[in-house]
Formats: sequence, structure tokens, C-alpha cells
Amino acid sequence: MTKKILSSTGYLSATSLIEKIGGFIIIPMLTVALTSKEYGSLMLAVSYVGVIMLFIYNGLHSALFRWYSMWQESFDKKLYEKYIFYIVNFVGIFVVLFLSFVHTKLYNLGELLKVDFWLFMATLISSLMMVSYSLKSSVWIIENKPYLNLVFMTIKTIFLVGGVYLFINIYPYAITRPIIEIIVVGILSMYLIYTYVFKYPSLNSAEFIEIKPVLKESLVYGWGLQVSQIAFWVITSSDRIMLANLTNNEFVAYYSILMIGVTVMFIVVAFNNSFSAYYNKMISENLSMKEINQYIFTYLLYGFLAVLVYKLFLFYFSDNIILILSTKEYLVVSKYMYLTSDILLFYFAYLLFSRYLHAYKMVKAVIFITLFSAILNVGLNYILIQEYGILGALVGSILAYLSMGIVSFILIYKKIEFLYMKNLLVLFIGIVAVNFGIDILLYKGGL
Repeated sequence: MTKKILSSTGYLSATSLIEKIGGFIIIPMLTVALTSKEYGSLMLAVSYVGVIMLFIYNGLHSALFRWYSMWQESFDKKLYEKYIFYIVNFVGIFVVLFLSFVHTKLYNLGELLKVDFWLFMATLISSLMMVSYSLKSSVWIIENKPYLNLVFMTIKTIFLVGGVYLFINIYPYAITRPIIEIIVVGILSMYLIYTYVFKYPSLNSAEFIEIKPVLKESLVYGWGLQVSQIAFWVITSSDRIMLANLTNNEFVAYYSILMIGVTVMFIVVAFNNSFSAYYNKMISENLSMKEINQYIFTYLLYGFLAVLVYKLFLFYFSDNIILILSTKEYLVVSKYMYLTSDILLFYFAYLLFSRYLHAYKMVKAVIFITLFSAILNVGLNYILIQEYGILGALVGSILAYLSMGIVSFILIYKKIEFLYMKNLLVLFIGIVAVNFGIDILLYKGGL
């Protein structure tokens, strides 16, 4: 199983990396062809759409991942997947039509949003075009076909970058970028849409009353996760907001460069997506918690060793990283960059521990963990930023992520026999102690 998880993680990491590289390549094309105001409008539209898409998905993307990997229902799970596809697309189309009606008949939404309305709509539609792929990507992970994610994203990125390169100078408008994405993703998704509509079981192949409870629980589970995602947004964004209010925007710029150290977070997320599918299968197959926790023990230990290597890399090469991406002015944060590795470590620990909570649909526990950590983060930021500035914001984030790992461990500790948790407890305490010990030695120049 470890080999499959690592293979899946590799494919998903490569998929995210390809997408990020494509995004970095497109940025200079846009900033050269567009005015700063136009480019800012595009980024603002992207920000709005990111929030709206949370409500369009209704958390059903995450629910699909859980239900599909633990399927125990009598009807075909492809029918459930098809329902999710139709529900998400129906909600998306309704939102598009509703916003268009409000804008044309009732109120100029462009003035409210401070962005051209049709640019906003094109960006929204380009995100909606990704629905079929987003749902299918989860199924490919569960079916041990993560390489299909890499294939889809590589083709999409090549054509999107190529399209922007060819047309942005001919049509130097912000709306050109989302229109190209609509065309590219639309063409690539035609087969996926055709499969959902014509190849999957018809919606009347099972009584709706039989499917309704599953859909209802999916929405409950999904919305619970959305609340926790909002809390995550607070944890990741409150430090910048509070830096701006308690200090000035210059410190926000420094902090943004400092947090480049967590860019490799996509590897942690990729591993979590892979491990989640296998964890859910282990639960559904009634594998003992002793065996399951042995896997967690092993991955936590390997994860710590990997983060330790990354910590030392950041410690010795942070100057080079900063100078590649910015100027000498930002070298002031170089000596703190290695500490960002702590966020990766504690977030990884949280993901491992919280898998039990997700598998057993303990959504309230997940919400409690993330809300508690978000509140703690805001409180620590308020106290530490005033005293220590950028370092205070970073430490506040590290402690918030650590609290997520601790609280999630305590909650599963109460659910699982001590015998199965003892070794994991000792390892977790040891890793936290050793990690902070190394942080102190590096800070004092002892290594």
C-alpha cells in the first residue's frame, strides 16, 4: 500500500507543480499586455470566484471523495457520482443566471464588485467548466489512476499557456485569459461530460428515495468541511491582515516573501489526497486500528525526516531563494524562513490524525479543531505582532497549526484504545520536542 500511496502522491504533486508553473509563466504575459488596473481587476475577479465556487460545490466534492472510497450502498456508486455532477452544475448555472438577471434588471454589480461584470462572469464560467474534471479527479485517485490527473493538467496547461501567448497581444484585455480557459477546458472536458450524461446509469435507474439519504448526508458533511475551510482561510490570511493594521503594508510584503517557504505545501496536500482514499478503504474493510495507526506512525516519522531536510535546505539557501524571486531589500526575513517548515510538519500531523474523524463523519470535531485554531491564531497574532512583528506573525501561525495537531490527536485518543495510541503519542511528543530544539539551535547559530 505504501508504494501505491507514494506513487499517487508523486503524480498529484507533479499535477499541482505543472499547474503552478503554468500560472507563473502566464503572469508576465498578462502584466506586460495589460495595465496594472486591468490585471488587478482580473485578480480581483479570481478572488471573488474562489469564494463563490465554495458555495456552488456545497462541499460535495469532498463528500464525493469520502463516500466513493467507502461505498457500501446498494445502488451503483456511479449513479451517486452522476447526481453530484448534476447538482453542482445546476447550482452553478443557477448562480450565473441569477447574477446576470440582477446585473441587467436590478443593480449594476460591476460597481459593487469594483470589477467589470462580464470579466467576473467569464472568470466564473471558466471555473464552472472545471466541475467535471474536479469530480473525476477524486475518482481517479480512488481508482488508483492519478496519472490521468497529470495527463489532463499537462494538456490543459500547455494549451492555456499557448493560447494566452498567441492571443493576449492581439486582444490585450483581461477577459481574454478566462475566455481562453473556457475554450480549452470545454474541449478537454467534452468526453468527461459525455460520460456523465450518456455512459453513466440514468437518474431513474434507482428510486430517488433510496439515494436521498446519501445525498443529504453528503451535503451535511460537505458544509461542515466548508466551515472548517473558512477557519483555514482565517489561519492563512489573518496574519497578513493584522500585520497591515498593526504595522504597515511594507511588513506585509516582507511576510509574503518569507512565506515562500510553505510553497511546497502542495506535496503535503497531494499525499493527503492519496492517503485519504486508502485510509477510508482500510476503515471500510474493518482493518484493525493497530494496523492503521502503524501506517500513521510510519508516515509521521518519514514526514518529520523529510521536513527536517527541507528545514536545513531553507536555513542554508534562503538568501538564494529570496534573491531569485525578489531583491536584496527582502533579505531581512532570510533568517526566519527555515521556521516555515514547522507549518508543513504540524499541518501534515493534523492531516494524518484527522483522517479518523473524516472517516467516521465526525464533522463537528473537525469544525471545532479548525475554529479553535483560527481563534487562537488571531489572538496570538494580536499579541505577538505588536511585540515581534514579522516573527510574531510566523510564530502565531506555527502554534495555530500545532494546536490543530494536538487537538485532533486528543480527540482520536479518546476514541481509540490507549494500547494502539501509545507509540504514536511518544513519537508525536518526541517530534515536537526535537523540532523546536533544532529551531532554537539554528536561531542561535548552533548548527
